Amino acid sequence: MAPVRSLSVLLLALLCASPAVAQAWNGSVETRDGARYVTNPAEPMYGRETLKLTEVWRIGGDSLADEEFFGVITDIDVSDDNLVYLTDMQLAEVRVFDETGSYVTTIGREGEGPGEFRRPTGTTFLPDGRIGVTQPFPSKMVLFTPDGEPAGDLPFAPEGKGFSSLGRSALCGDNLAAVFRFGNPAESGFTQTSVLALVSPEGKIVKRLREGSVTMDYANSLCVEKEWNGFANCWSAAPQGLLALRDSYTDYTFSIYDAAGNRTVVSREFSPLPRNDAERKRIEKQWAAGIARWVPDPTFEIEKNWNPIEDLHARRDGTVWVRTCRGKWDLAEGEMARFDVFDADGRY
Repeated sequence: MAPVRSLSVLLLALLCASPAVAQAWNGSVETRDGARYVTNPAEPMYGRETLKLTEVWRIGGDSLADEEFFGVITDIDVSDDNLVYLTDMQLAEVRVFDETGSYVTTIGREGEGPGEFRRPTGTTFLPDGRIGVTQPFPSKMVLFTPDGEPAGDLPFAPEGKGFSSLGRSALCGDNLAAVFRFGNPAESGFTQTSVLALVSPEGKIVKRLREGSVTMDYANSLCVEKEWNGFANCWSAAPQGLLALRDSYTDYTFSIYDAAGNRTVVSREFSPLPRNDAERKRIEKQWAAGIARWVPDPTFEIEKNWNPIEDLHARRDGTVWVRTCRGKWDLAEGEMARFDVFDADGRY
């Protein structure tokens, strides 16, 4: 794994010159099977805004400082007091910097003792001030005080058969949202089941929000892109209890759950962005390299279009920011990213 050469922190400097004015919303809302379905038109209700960003500090790169050498950064979090937490899966530690980019401390290290973990995937700030570092296997969250001292472990007890591992987790109201994966051998391959659930502060599953399985058959090693890229790879939670997840890899649709568990299904009109042959071949090559050790002679079924929803972010203000394929691969000169923003009612 190659080290991260540099990390930049960008400051939101300027909104567009004049605030956006809401237009009449031309979407529709209906209720089916206990859920609200919000269908949005192609154009946003508030028009478009441009945010200009200014770099305020940079670390890494050509720096010779030990604290600025990184392995594989899997998560970046910012605390309420503006400390930046970098989770390094390769080096098995969390490095902390202040709002000026100055090094503060390092939390945790590789191992199995107090304050130790292996291959961490991210950090979570708990309501009582403790910091949790997620370890996939054995599934647990290693806890630290705000000062970075070991504060015990929070073991997770996933309910399912087979080899289990814990994916990313995040604070979601009074609970934690977390993804569990279970692997089970099949007749000539294996089955992987993913579960997105709300988990209590004691590590017990409170509610399963979504579940799905995919099977690999070694006798017919077909890798279907849309089957292996479900909700478990695209979800986000906010501390007030808001959770958003992608419903489909091929259609523009996602779900929002509020703190009471009510579901809103959101969609909007969206023009597909085609992939060319070189892009599809590149995806095949990357996928083949990642599974070469355990899937013999794989074949692939790659989508002709880019997936509409690349990632999404549930925010404290109740909005959900969605980066589409066009917001990643079809940018104008000078653009870094483009997001669709939905309000608390799911309106674009």
